[in-house]
Amino acid sequence: MVTLTLYHATNKERGNEIQHSRLFPVTKGDHHWLGDGSYFFLEAFHAYKWMLDMYKYRFSHIIKYDELQENYKIIETTIEIPDQRIFNLMLAEHKIIFDETYKSILSVNPKVLYRAPEGKVINYLFQSLGLNNDYDCVLGLFGFNYKNYEGTKSRIAFMPQLQLCIKDDKLLQQHFNDFDYTNQIEMYNYLLSKYYFEKVKKG
Repeated sequence: MVTLTLYHATNKERGNEIQHSRLFPVTKGDHHWLGDGSYFFLEAFHAYKWMLDMYKYRFSHIIKYDELQENYKIIETTIEIPDQRIFNLMLAEHKIIFDETYKSILSVNPKVLYRAPEGKVINYLFQSLGLNNDYDCVLGLFGFNYKNYEGTKSRIAFMPQLQLCIKDDKLLQQHFNDFDYTNQIEMYNYLLSKYYFEKVKKG
């Protein structure tokens, strides 16, 4: 059994509705990274970055933190789950299942995996091949900023991000709390300046 603390950034209205109903919305569609389900980051920093991205898309690239806090929030929750119920793409066995399914779909219809293949493959595994009977969530490790490491010989030349996609919403029938990120803003912005090699613009 493992205990995972999870983070989800959202607009405040939607976040309040989630907390009031204690029901988490399911994201659907093959274009999503880990298929259908409820999405969380395993690191609060990534939820903060996602929240900033939502703010910038709606308002401005100049961050006004009072406006950010007024319109967005980060929800924190904890789940307990047996290790064997996690389809973990960092494990060789599970990654090979993914890879073999990817190749099989590709051999039949190459165009279907042209864009965002991960979600298509995982949805096929869970909806058509019955993995939903064996697993309750998918854990994926994604790499970012490869181009910022060009020229290096490092074998870990990327920035990692862990995402968890909950397939069985029974795991989430518990409290969703506000995560207070305000005392972490300075540290998170420092990480962003290193993580993305850019400065965070303040208003």
